Amino acid sequence: MPDKVNELRFQAGVWYFRLHLGLGEVSDLNAWADEEILRHGELPEGFLELSLVTSEQDALLLLNAQTAGEFSLDMCRSALAALSPDADMSFVRARHMIKFLLDWTFETDWAWNGWGRVIQSLEEYVDCYTHEPDVYPMPQNFPNWVRDLFLALSREEDAPEIHPWPERARDHS
Repeated sequence: MPDKVNELRFQAGVWYFRLHLGLGEVSDLNAWADEEILRHGELPEGFLELSLVTSEQDALLLLNAQTAGEFSLDMCRSALAALSPDADMSFVRARHMIKFLLDWTFETDWAWNGWGRVIQSLEEYVDCYTHEPDVYPMPQNFPNWVRDLFLALSREEDAPEIHPWPERARDHS
């Protein structure tokens, strides 16, 4: 049973990230929990509630309890693997994912292997564009570029070199 419990805790952590990153719905979590209940029968205490939860906030609380608050970079990477390499990502989703992952890079002592710097640079791009879009135009196809970077993170690829924002598009003097 310890291996089963550890695997279920890991998967609960993956679902925690998937919900936070907008890569899954509570109904998807319910279906996953139902499958695990049918497959394993006896499960850790509190696991049954995951198949019945209806709100994202309650789901996140239950998932946090299942992981005992212990999350890992591997959980995050597994959640990011749910990104569709073919689907267009919106700017709003890219901005949300960047912000959430940036918070995690600062809150954890995980070995992000340069990815924290990449995520911070992406957040700076978003800030510049959001506050001065006429001065700092968004790089072409930015949301899908972010998607591709997060897919690379999910595959444990090395962090790429992200160059700082280009000089101002026009002088405000």
